[in-house]
Amino acid sequence: LAIGRFLVEHGCTHLVVACNTATAAAANALRASLPHIPVIGIEPGVKPAAQLTKSGVVGVLATTRTLHSDRFQRLVGNHANHVRVLAQACPGLADTIEHEGADSPAVGKLLDAYIAPLAAAGADVVVLGCTHYPWVAEAIARRMPAGTVLLDTGEAVARQTERLLSAAGLLGGGHGQLTLATSGAPQQVKATVDRLFAQSMHVEHWEP
Repeated sequence: LAIGRFLVEHGCTHLVVACNTATAAAANALRASLPHIPVIGIEPGVKPAAQLTKSGVVGVLATTRTLHSDRFQRLVGNHANHVRVLAQACPGLADTIEHEGADSPAVGKLLDAYIAPLAAAGADVVVLGCTHYPWVAEAIARRMPAGTVLLDTGEAVARQTERLLSAAGLLGGGHGQLTLATSGAPQQVKATVDRLFAQSMHVEHWEP
């Protein structure tokens, strides 16, 4: 809530909560706290996965907290009662992607452990239920049978954000600017960002 208020005070007109766990924990509270701006959340693509599966088995990779949230349980109850949903918690994976790199042996070891149960159960659709996991999508695909569909809801969130910006007359027309900021240590965050994006990027320090 402090971060949301800080961003609005600095000119934010639309807020994307680009984390499944944060959406589950705080999206409703953010909307109540910031009623004058759109708050766009992100959640695992359980509904499209249930519609796409042919085997009747859907795998969901996510953080433990996302999978234990009421929001996720409602998603499954509302949209996936007719299929088997394998909710695979992936403790440590997001942090290891950040600290060790997406192609690191440590990440590979975690993926071996987390993907094997989905492949063994015959899942033909795998939901990437954390915004870190697209960084390792190819590695996940290699550990699943050929033809497995990987679902990432990031693109859908971007399209919804674009629609809302367009409706408000606020699309940048291709002239947008990216600012990266942290309330923590900029150099530490910069090292992570540079590693993930394979380029040097400036990170500012903001104190909400």
